Amino acid sequence: MAGPEPESWKNRLEASGYEVTPIFEGLGRLPQVQEMYVHRLKMLVEENHGL
Repeated sequence: MAGPEPESWKNRLEASGYEVTPIFEGLGRLPQVQEMYVHRLKMLVEENHGL
């Protein structure tokens, strides 16, 4: 995605005039994504509470 290859997304975006700064972290480190997982888990626990 952000490699030196000409077909990488980073190079494609830069060739289109965008300034690109890759961030090499997983989405799971973002608080918003963590909140989505917690919300979904709570829903699943509530749905299956009777099991």
